[in-house]
Amino acid sequence: MPGNTRRQLACLAVAVAVSRVSSEIYEYHLKLQEVTSSGNLRFRQSGMYAPHDAPSKTAPGNGHSFIDLGDMKLFPAPHEVQGYGRSGATFVDVAVFESRHFDEIGVESDGVKHYCCTAEQRSLTGCHPLRSLIVNEAHHTNGSIDLIRIPVPLEEGSEPVTVADHAYMLPGRKPYHKYKVKSTGLYTVLLANCDDTDAADILVQGQTEWMNPYGYLPGELYGMMPFFGVLASLYVVLGAVWLILCALNWSE
Repeated sequence: MPGNTRRQLACLAVAVAVSRVSSEIYEYHLKLQEVTSSGNLRFRQSGMYAPHDAPSKTAPGNGHSFIDLGDMKLFPAPHEVQGYGRSGATFVDVAVFESRHFDEIGVESDGVKHYCCTAEQRSLTGCHPLRSLIVNEAHHTNGSIDLIRIPVPLEEGSEPVTVADHAYMLPGRKPYHKYKVKSTGLYTVLLANCDDTDAADILVQGQTEWMNPYGYLPGELYGMMPFFGVLASLYVVLGAVWLILCALNWSE
């Protein structure tokens, strides 16, 4: 491969990497394995500024700070429903909270951290009849941890369930599927496939939008804005030099 081509590809790879890091439209294409497996919990985290703490309130954020769950969809894995004649539903819990409260998810027993209220763990502190994820009840009731419990139909041919259709469980928030950020910090969106009454692998597709008051750059990267600006300028300069060299050596 010619040296110039290698350099172009290297620059492109860096540009793509930077764009992925700085983007807060999170795409979901994952499987939540059933509760008996270790892959039944997935989460994503990002730094968020509260509007009153924002270093800037420019477009596209325009001073608003939220996590939009509206486009995320859940449905059973094909092998769970095809040809089995299953009915009913399994439940997936979605939790949104400031990451400093992560220790309030799950409970430790005999040196092991348990996150799901399975038949063996129903007596543990934090289990509740209206959810399968173990959560410190005080933090749930005071709003530190917001929960959405989503029924996913297991009938073959059933439509995917959109999280937005059940986000009314987030108290006092309109539109319901937008979690309003009220304090600056690192935030978590956690998906838990903990239901053991009708366990099934669940597929998650769609996206979540994490909007800071100034736009899509994660809060923890805002301090690197000058670096990103310099990097972008270097790409422009290198691109201009490359075009000039191409024009000068076109005949060759």
